Amino acid sequence: MPLSEAQKKLRLSGIGASDIGVLCGFDAARGPMSVYADKLGEPVDLSGDIAVALGHYMEPFVADLYRATHPEFDVSLPCDTLVHPDHNWIMATPDRIVHAGTDKWLLEIKTVLPGTMCHWGQSGTDEVPQKYLCQAAWQMLVTGIGECVIGRFTLWDGKLTEYLVVRDERFEKRLVSIGHGFWLKHVLPKIPPKPDGKRETRQAMLRVFDKPRRAPREARRDERALGDDYMLARDAFKAATLAHDKAKNRVLAAIGDANGIECDDWSATWKADKNGKRGFRFRGDYDGGE
Repeated sequence: MPLSEAQKKLRLSGIGASDIGVLCGFDAARGPMSVYADKLGEPVDLSGDIAVALGHYMEPFVADLYRATHPEFDVSLPCDTLVHPDHNWIMATPDRIVHAGTDKWLLEIKTVLPGTMCHWGQSGTDEVPQKYLCQAAWQMLVTGIGECVIGRFTLWDGKLTEYLVVRDERFEKRLVSIGHGFWLKHVLPKIPPKPDGKRETRQAMLRVFDKPRRAPREARRDERALGDDYMLARDAFKAATLAHDKAKNRVLAAIGDANGIECDDWSATWKADKNGKRGFRFRGDYDGGE
């Protein structure tokens, strides 16, 4: 569910369960700079992110589906943001808490899109994407609850698959060390972390450094190699782009007037849509897509 304004304000004062996996490097789109911008009250605008919007929209439905699948369990309403009893910078907003007699566990709901199934293992295990494993561990740390069920809902078949993550205090200590280090080194002194190449990092930097306030300055000695690194990366990117386009064009030429070609290791299609426009799709052992 979308966070209330009060929850958003509270989350400025600590590291949440959705933040910790980002700080560990397990989020493909977000990096530490995104978390840093969030804590300064300058979050990246995710209103146009389909995956985020879909997750919020589907959460009540999937919770009801879990409730219908397990009528013997008492599934709570959406949870408020909770703070660790001893460390007020550690916080989490679990989706639901489930009760069965004297037992209770957390329920974390995920609606997944096609193309992400390779990151999930067998039901009943904790073989889930690493960022969700961190999220579940952080929630258990905050609540003191020993188990978290991650309910994965797949849109294309309407199936709810359940995974079980059990509390691991050694893992929690590693997460606390990472989160606390980030909080002390960056958030409290307002020192931005080093940027990475992830999709949302540039957006976060535009929020943190919203407008220039000083004239151009001389690069410090430790900054002089940055321009050299950029030029090397730029030239490598150009060369890689040319190599990619050349390889793609050679595959297209091989397909010719067929719909595609395939072998044991990969397949490529170049099919026409209803308007006659041909679209290229490539699937291989290493990337799962173009």
